[in-house]
This record gives sequence, C-alpha cells and structure tokens, in this order.
Amino acid sequence: MLNNSITITYNALSVTLNRVAASGFESTYFGTTGNDKITMNVKHQIPARGKSGESHLIRLDAEMYDASGIYYATASSWMVIKTFDGVQVDLDSTRIATALADFVKAGTNMAQIVGRES
Repeated sequence: MLNNSITITYNALSVTLNRVAASGFESTYFGTTGNDKITMNVKHQIPARGKSGESHLIRLDAEMYDASGIYYATASSWMVIKTFDGVQVDLDSTRIATALADFVKAGTNMAQIVGRES
C-alpha cells in the first residue's frame, strides 16, 4: 500500500496529498495549494489468476479557483498501465510506464503535446 501522505510537485510547489478514502484496490488522496484543490486516485483492476488484463490507473485532478475563490476549470491527467495478451510482469510494466514518464518530462515534449503538436 502507498503511504497515507504523498508529496507531489504542482505548479513548482511541493503539495502533500493525504489519503481520504481506501477500498479494496483503490485509494483517493486530497490536498490543496493556494486556491487549487488537488485529488489523486489510484485504482487497480486485477483479473482472475492466470488471466490477462491487469491494469493500474493513476489520475490527478486539479480544481482551479481564481483569487476570489470562484471555480473556473478542472484539469486532469492520468496514466493507465495495462497488460494485454498475457499475465503482467511487474518489471515490464514498470519499464513502459517509466519510458512514457521520461518522455513527458524531457525538454519541451509536454508543452508541445498540450500545444496540439503530434
């Protein structure tokens, strides 16, 4: 199980998210920074033993509020790590997820993607 508190970097600030719910293969974390409310969900789908289709979802939502406290938008980002056509091998799943995370972090890749480049 993940820690009850998780620290992320959001808008160049360190933000602590505390576990607010847990059930089976799912947990929800919540924190605030400035006027923004940050929620992270971690969910797992575990197939029957020996079956394919194991998946893991990490989703981060930021409800954004202006200086007056008026809500104006929610931004969301998520990653799904899924095994098709076979039983999950943890190392293989970690490699593919790390490769994607590295691409997103490298240089201007994220700015270009959000800027509608493909």
